[in-house]
Amino acid sequence: MNTDDILDALNEVDDTCIKNARTPKKKGHKALWISTGAVAAACLLVALRFSFSLRQTPPNKHIHHDGYCDCPDCQITPTPAIGQKSSLGIAYKNDFRQRNGSGLYSPESMITWPWEYIFICDQYPTVEYNDITYRSRTSYTGNAVSESWIGAKIADTAARGGYAPEPASYAYSMACELFEIKGISTDRFLAVKYEGHEEYYVFMQDTFNPPATLGDLITDLSLTETFPLTSLYYESECYSLSETDSDALWELFLTHANCSTITTDFAEEQLSLGKNVMSFTINAEALGIYNNAWSLTSGGYLRTNIEDYGYYYNLGKDAVKEIMDFAESHKKAAPPKQEFTIMGEVTEITDTYIKVDDTVFMEHPEVGVEFTVELNDLRLERYVACDRLQVGDYVLISHTGSDAANPTHIVTAYDLRIGYIDDTGTIYIPM
Repeated sequence: MNTDDILDALNEVDDTCIKNARTPKKKGHKALWISTGAVAAACLLVALRFSFSLRQTPPNKHIHHDGYCDCPDCQITPTPAIGQKSSLGIAYKNDFRQRNGSGLYSPESMITWPWEYIFICDQYPTVEYNDITYRSRTSYTGNAVSESWIGAKIADTAARGGYAPEPASYAYSMACELFEIKGISTDRFLAVKYEGHEEYYVFMQDTFNPPATLGDLITDLSLTETFPLTSLYYESECYSLSETDSDALWELFLTHANCSTITTDFAEEQLSLGKNVMSFTINAEALGIYNNAWSLTSGGYLRTNIEDYGYYYNLGKDAVKEIMDFAESHKKAAPPKQEFTIMGEVTEITDTYIKVDDTVFMEHPEVGVEFTVELNDLRLERYVACDRLQVGDYVLISHTGSDAANPTHIVTAYDLRIGYIDDTGTIYIPM
C-alpha cells in the first residue's frame, strides 16, 4: 500500500460517519465494524495484518480466545464463523466475521497527548552522533530493547524534545548515554539510555542513507543474528522454519551480496518487480522493528522495508526460485500466536481500574461478562487521566492474558480503542 492508496481510502470515508462520530450511544447494537488505518513504508507494498479475537462465552461461562498467526495478510477464522479477508477492516456481526470493502480511518492515531502522558522516547525522540540524526523506533509503544543486545558505551549527549513542552517547566532536552547495539553499525542504529532511567531504547538514523549493496545491509544490521528467517507467508498461508533453515536461507541470500540497492520511487513500475510470491515477517527486537517485510517477487527481486524505506535487489528469477524451493520444502505449520482482546461497554471508571461489560456484543445477552481492567500501562492510564474515556463508551482493549483462576480480572492490558456509533447503530472501533 502506498501513500496514494491511503489517501484514496480516506477519501472514501462517508461524511456521515465522520459527522456522527460522537453520536450519543444506544444499547442493543448488533454489529461491530473494526477498521485499520495502515501505514505505508516508502514504495514497499506490505500486506495488511489483522490480529483479533472475538470472545464468545457459552452458557458455562468458559472464556475462549482465538489466536492469530504473525504473518502479513493472515487471519484465523473464528469458530463458529464465516471468515473472509477484508481490504480495510473486519466486520463483526453477532458471532461471525464478514467481508466489507469500506472503512473508517482511525482518529485515535491523531491524538496529541499531554507531555506527561507520552513515553520518554517520544518526549525526547532524537539524538545526534557523528553528524547523524537518530530517531526513536518505538515512541508509540515505549518498547525497550533487552540489555543482552547492548554493547559498549559510545558517548554522553542530550536527547531533544519532540515539541515545545507545556508547561515551560518541562525541559526541552534530557541528558542521555549512547550505546552500541551488538553487531550493528552505529551509522545506522544505536541505543539510548536516558538519565534517571534504566531502560535502553533503539534509535535509527533519521536520514535517507541506503546501503550500497545487499551484503552491506545484511552486515550493517547483523541480519543473520537479529532477524531469523523463521516466519514465512506463502500462498496465503503462514508457516514456520527452524533456526537451521534460517541459517541456510541466509547463506543463499549472501551469495547475492554484491547486488546493488535500488531505491527509486518508481521501482515497481520501472523494473517490473512483479507481485510478492513469498514473504518473511521481520521481527527484530535489536532493531526495534516489528511486522515489516522481507519479500520475494515474481520478477526475481527481493524487496524490503526493513529501515522503513523501500530497498530492492535484483536477485534474478532463478535465484528467487532456488530460495523459494528451499523454504517451501522445509516449511512447517506455524503455531498460532495468541493475542487477547475485550470488547464491551465501559460501566465504571476509577484512577486505578475500569470495568467493561461485553453484554452488548453477545448474541445471547445472558452470557455477557463484566471485566475489571487495571490501568497498569500508560496507554490506558492516559485515557482516564485526560478525560478521554467516559462511562458508556464502547471500547476494544488488548491484553496479554489473564489468570485462569480469575479470568475477568485483567492486569496485563496494553492498548485501548474507543468506539463510535453512526446513524445505523453500527459501532466503529478503530484499530
